[in-house]
Amino acid sequence: MKKSLAVFTIIATLAFMGTMSMAIGAEELVTGTVESVTTALDSNGESYTRVLVSFDRSLQGTEYSVILPVMGFGDQAEPAAGLAQGSTIKAIAQNRVFNGRESYTIIQLLE
Repeated sequence: MKKSLAVFTIIATLAFMGTMSMAIGAEELVTGTVESVTTALDSNGESYTRVLVSFDRSLQGTEYSVILPVMGFGDQAEPAAGLAQGSTIKAIAQNRVFNGRESYTIIQLLE
């Protein structure tokens, strides 16, 4: 009995730690400069688009920029593929953090 309880506790702890590595944020308006656009196929043969976007940020009065992936899946893959390097992207997107790395998934591109 004690052994099975210990095993269950270990498994539950590992499962909890695994879910903590991925955080899904709320929807937000993202605006940035397109650095590159890449279209590829996923493992199911569906097209997706990865747009690397430069965002201006500020931390304790220091201005800097970061380049983050903004992903277009499903019906957002084709419109995202039409973005050109140097253009401005404006979209409603969902922010995610996976293993400490931030990215966005496009919900709707805006004009």
